[in-house]
Amino acid sequence: MDLKVLLQRIVDFFIKLNKKQKIALIAAGVLITALLVFLLL
Repeated sequence: MDLKVLLQRIVDFFIKLNKKQKIALIAAGVLITALLVFLLL
């Protein structure tokens, strides 16, 4: 699958989410990123 198509699908999926789900998703993303950084350092 093309990267552009994949990005478009992610954007479409994100737009369909409600505000509470978006906040939860962003929080989860931040937590996972922080965890990865913590493990790699």
